[in-house]
Order: sequence, then structure tokens, then C-alpha cells
Amino acid sequence: MVYRVLRIQSISAATTVCLATGMAMLVAVASSFSLCAIAAEGASGAVATKPSPNRFSQFPSPPGKQLDLIRALPDGTWLELGPPAPDPKWGHGRGRAWAANLPVATSLGLAFFYGEGIHGWWDEKTGRYMDDLWAYDINANRWVTVYPGTDVRHPPKLHLNNDGFPALENGDPIPIGTPVHNYQASTWDPKRKTFLTMEVRDVDYDKSMPTVYTFIQANKNRLNASHASPWIYDTKIDKWRRHATLTPSPETGPGDVLYYIPFMDKVFFRRHDEVWFYDPGGNSWKQVTPGGPPLPFGIDAAACYDPKRERIYIGGGDYPEATGPNAFWIYDLRNNRWIDPKPKGSPGGNRYGADSEEMHYDSASDTVLLFRHSDEQKAIYAYSPESNEWTLVADHLPKRWYADYGVGGTAGFYDPALNAHFFYVAGDSDDDGTMYVYRYKKAK
Repeated sequence: MVYRVLRIQSISAATTVCLATGMAMLVAVASSFSLCAIAAEGASGAVATKPSPNRFSQFPSPPGKQLDLIRALPDGTWLELGPPAPDPKWGHGRGRAWAANLPVATSLGLAFFYGEGIHGWWDEKTGRYMDDLWAYDINANRWVTVYPGTDVRHPPKLHLNNDGFPALENGDPIPIGTPVHNYQASTWDPKRKTFLTMEVRDVDYDKSMPTVYTFIQANKNRLNASHASPWIYDTKIDKWRRHATLTPSPETGPGDVLYYIPFMDKVFFRRHDEVWFYDPGGNSWKQVTPGGPPLPFGIDAAACYDPKRERIYIGGGDYPEATGPNAFWIYDLRNNRWIDPKPKGSPGGNRYGADSEEMHYDSASDTVLLFRHSDEQKAIYAYSPESNEWTLVADHLPKRWYADYGVGGTAGFYDPALNAHFFYVAGDSDDDGTMYVYRYKKAK
């Protein structure tokens, strides 16, 4: 495989392909295991419980040579890494629409990838429903299967466990059709080494898994939806967890936002006009009433977390779309307050949601970057918290992104350790995606 470095010289200059070609890709894919915490179910639904001891202890992986290219990227430059190497057993993480955010586990060198693609779709190669959980191995540019998804050909025999969640015969909760699209509703808790995601229950598996659908429908009035934690993938024990909480939990649905906040040791959750916090240590929820002007937009907003100022930046939502001059709001975590910053400039309009945009806080430059890759607009905008101003960084993106994949199932993350923005570009539910890396500016 060949790396291609793509330099965007200015907002008006053409993209040029230069700087580095011909370097062979050296990626460690020799590992013979895949990180699936729940093994393939048999016809009875029983689970083979023989995971090797704490497989996550093998991460981060040894650094691959592509990291040298990433570290050397000049300002305003793209690097095309090519398709990540497949998991030895389960293949590639497939593209999935409306899955903007990949939570990064810096200590493990992994970024987690979750959320369905096409509604009700399942992979005929693997026989698994697309409620699978993947990790992108940053050091090795490869996919690692964390959880392969529900076995469609041999669906598990379900029970309600003591907490009121669908579970296997041993009582372990199992998320079936949970994510629909992921939007911004997943995060990483570095203190507990857990991946957290909110449930948006999908019932599109009625034809592919009729016994599961029948069970869920028959028990829908008994399912615990009022005192429920997020779904939690615990890398310390290599399995899914979910808890009945001590206090009522928020309603969930499409287009939510979830972020772990280190200084609070709590998880921020936004749903429409509501703000909640989940306390992982106390296993409880608390709703707060923010001050300040209400949000002018609905669900499916782009968002990112600024740990320097302890803020959540959020904007561009839909249902409704903001009608005023600004669709970019700030949630002040320390003062529980919404802020309309009334910025100078604009990021190209009032609609920039998780379907075709990613918003990242770039800690090296202390800048919020909005990557727009819809059919209507392909551009990069920068918001400066210091000057409170939007500027246009580039009015185009790498051409092959669109020639080969369209807008499809793009998802991304910012790695502060490398000061690099990663984008997995694939068609929705397709397994032919590639990874691009972007450097905005070198550290100040």
C-alpha cells in the first residue's frame, strides 16, 4: 500500500499531490485474535466464555512507520493512509452514516466506532447485525473487533435480567439493535477505561431476527427505560455492562450528545433542551436547568468538548434548524449556562449536523474546526475561542474522498497526542473505506 500526502495550499489554490509517495505500509497485523468480548453464539444462544486475560492490556500497539509521516505533516496538509488493515476474523469496520464522533482512548491508542449504517441491515459475510463495536488502532492503522454484533443466523435466547435489561442466560446484558445511528452519543471514560453510549432502540430487525423482535415487543412494558445507565463496554472485564440507576434517567432518541467531563468525573448528556449528568461512580442521573438563552435548533447537532475552558461547543442542529444569524452555542460546564457567543463570521450556514459534518476541538492550536463534507458544501472552517470568530480555512477537501466514496459513512476524531484529525471515509454500510489524516497547524 502507498501513502499519499495531499497539500491544500490555500482556500483558492488547487489541491496538489506531493511530498511523499512510495513508502511501503508497515502495519503490525500479525495478531491472530480479534477483540470480541462476546464470542460467536451457538444455535442455543449460549455464549462461549473463554476470552484470553485482559486483551486490552496489549494496547497501545507498537508504533507503525506511518506515525512518522503524521508527525511530519506540514500545516494544512492531508495524508491518505489507505484502508485500515482488517480484523483477522471479522474484517473491516463498515462505514456508518450519522456517526460523526469516534471517542478516543488515548491510553490505549484506540478510537471506538459504533452505530448502525443502513436501517435493519446485517452483514451476510459474517452473519452479524450492525450493532457491532469496533476500535481503530491508531498506531497500526488497523481495525480491531471489540464486539462483532448480534448473531443473526443464531440469535441469542433472551431473558430480562434483574435490572430489567435484555440479557443472556447468564444475566449479562446484551445491546441488540441499540445504536441506530450514533450521532454524538458515545464517549470514553479514561478513569474507568469504559466506552459509554446512549440507547436509541432499533426495531428494524423484525425480519432478520423475528424471535428477538417478538421478545422485545412482548416485554416492552417491562423493559427498564426509566432508571437506566448508558450502555457501557468495560475494557477491564471485556464485556458489556448496563445498570439500573438509583435515580430516573433521561429519555433518549436520535441526535443526542454525550461527553465525559474529567474535572467533574461525570458524563454530560444533551437531549433537545434538556441537560443531564450521569455519575459513573454513584450510578445516578441528575437533570440540571441551564441558564442563558435556549438553543435555537433541535437534534443532530455537531459538537465537541473544550477542556481548556470547560465548554461544550454545539451547533448546526435540525428539527428545527436555527433561523437567526447564529446556530453555534456554548454550554458553560462550570456555571451551568448556555451562551450565545454571537461570533463574527459564519461556518457556511446554520445546518451542520452529524450526518455530514464533524466538529473537533484542536488543542494544539486552541481552535474549533468544522469539517463540512455534504453534497452542498465541502470546506473547513475554524472558530477561534479567543477572537470569537469563524474563518474559512479551505474551500475544498481531497478529491478522491468524493470520487471514490461520496459523503456516505464518514466519521472522525482528533488525536491530541499526534495533533492530527483522522477521518474514516466509506460508503454507508460498505467495507471499502479508507483513512485520511489532516494537520491544521503545528503546536504553538
